[in-house]
Amino acid sequence: MDIERTWPRITLPLAVAVAMTAPVAHARGGWPLALTWLQLAAYAVHQYEEHGRGAFKAYANRLYGDGREVLGDRAICVINTAGVWGIDSLAFAAACLWGPGAGVTAVYLSLVNAVSHIAGAVRTREYNPGLWTAMGVFVPLGGYTLAELGSLGFVSPFQHAFGALVSIAIHAGIVAHVMRNRAAHTG
Repeated sequence: MDIERTWPRITLPLAVAVAMTAPVAHARGGWPLALTWLQLAAYAVHQYEEHGRGAFKAYANRLYGDGREVLGDRAICVINTAGVWGIDSLAFAAACLWGPGAGVTAVYLSLVNAVSHIAGAVRTREYNPGLWTAMGVFVPLGGYTLAELGSLGFVSPFQHAFGALVSIAIHAGIVAHVMRNRAAHTG
């Protein structure tokens, strides 16, 4: 089995499994910890919208590569497994060890992604794969989680800055990868 092309098949089962285990997170650390854990479930649903049928790859290659491949299966797999599942899992582990504020990177990862989808749709005036879950899941869940963690005093200014900067850096790295491949095709 070619994991680089088949990993999206497990995103919906992953979302269900994570959501079903949220009560364990709640029992361990209350509502703030459960909300942090649910970021992974939300992201898995989002990944299905983007990659379940290869729509985001086709969209990015059409928009930025003029039909040439500037975003391939290997990069998509690494970005979404190590860069999302890995980061969200590490953020959740940090929240378990050091308190809910330590997991805020998972929230920012969703929110930065939502902003990129929404800004992209405004810029191109068209749907991009992932837009619906970005607006309908990431914005409300991420916004609520950030507000909840903040209102309870769980997140320090350093944790906010760290979470936002890590999330922006990950997304900037994806853009840099695509632009580097685009330049290689045109140069």
